[in-house]
Amino acid sequence: MLTRRFILVLALLSVAAFAAAAGLTWQRWHETIRSVDAEPAFPGIAERLEDVTTIRVMRAADNPDGSLTITRAADHWTVAEKDGYRTRPAAVRELLLGLADLELIDARTRTPARYHRLHLSDTDTPGSRATRIVLEDATGAVLIDALFGKSVPSLSGDTPSMYVRRSGEAQSWLATGELRIRGGHLDWVPIVLARIERTRIALARLSPPGADPLELSWDNRTRQFRIRDLSDDREIASRYELLQVGMLAETLVLDDVRSADGLTPDPELGGATWQTVDGLVLTLALAPGSGNDPAPWALLAVDTAPDAERKVLDEAAGIRARIDGWAFRLPERTFARLRATRDSLTRPKG
Repeated sequence: MLTRRFILVLALLSVAAFAAAAGLTWQRWHETIRSVDAEPAFPGIAERLEDVTTIRVMRAADNPDGSLTITRAADHWTVAEKDGYRTRPAAVRELLLGLADLELIDARTRTPARYHRLHLSDTDTPGSRATRIVLEDATGAVLIDALFGKSVPSLSGDTPSMYVRRSGEAQSWLATGELRIRGGHLDWVPIVLARIERTRIALARLSPPGADPLELSWDNRTRQFRIRDLSDDREIASRYELLQVGMLAETLVLDDVRSADGLTPDPELGGATWQTVDGLVLTLALAPGSGNDPAPWALLAVDTAPDAERKVLDEAAGIRARIDGWAFRLPERTFARLRATRDSLTRPKG
């Protein structure tokens, strides 16, 4: 039977336990979160953006997005790890403006053992999911050096937030602002090499290895590609697959890029040429890879007919700016369709 004294002691112990728990919770909260008036994450950087000449994006060695170095070159930016290939114009601009716009709104943990919860562990820590951004000027002086972690989307549609910790500092922060940090190398470079609408194709000539050339043209009447000189005893096996082969140049994209220096086209690997009704000519040749990287590299060239109009000349100039002096890895599905043959696309009638 519970005595009155026992119940009183039990109640006092419960109050003491609650107070201790509340005190511990408050202590943890106090050392982890502290609201502050919004303040710039990187004071004065807005006035120094024009001074930035190098952007280092660093991640842990086991992070699949990898690290990269972006450098200013005259009127554009380049990716050093890709032999100086140009970045997307908007990619660097949105990063720099986002850093200048970022504001600190809440102080978070100072405890290193808790950084991983916010994806703010140092990037030399295996498994770190942080991205370290370093901005430097022409003298090598560091303008920003900070770690960026987990994003916190706004459920109400307001400005999103993310966790930030300036390198070398214990304090981490919740910051708000329109900052987008892109991922791997392909997120930073323009991946579309050419866009030639199928309705413009006067002739697509593929030279698959070990087979006769395959010539396709677009038929505006049937709205389909047709195989030139197809014998009467064969028919198209799959209109869908023929369409995919015919429209290869409609969105020709890269999977990787490097300097074309040292690469020599090998006709035995195949190639392709696309000619449009308005005078654009795009040629693709293949050069072998080497060593542990045997996949072929695509070498592109663009030309125009003597009577091509100004818009076609401008289109060719835009393509030339992206491809001259460069070699490209194309998606495997593109390589596979470049190997299409008359036999693979047709079948005996009946």
